[in-house]
Amino acid sequence: MKKVIVIGGGFAGLSASVDLAENNFEVTLIEASPKLGGRAYSVEDPEFGSFDNGQHILMGCYDETISFLEKIGSYSKLDIQDSLSIPFVRPGGAIYKLTAKKIYIR
Repeated sequence: MKKVIVIGGGFAGLSASVDLAENNFEVTLIEASPKLGGRAYSVEDPEFGSFDNGQHILMGCYDETISFLEKIGSYSKLDIQDSLSIPFVRPGGAIYKLTAKKIYIR
């Protein structure tokens, strides 16, 4: 069995590690942080609850990310919405909205 080292436990490193392991490589993953996921993680606040950091909008064109989440059994944990409206406030108070009628459903 061939051995490989993957540096970094963000989405790219985790995805590469899973693919390599599925292709009969012995994988050693090295991550400096005490958690995996890179910028994709949640923060718990006692007053306001859970906040997600990292990827907030996952579009349907994110085929590889969605396939990876399915492969590791996390796709079902996504909160999929039928519509989306995000207000952006510009200097001076003007409000613009990013809207989508249908969010990705696989």
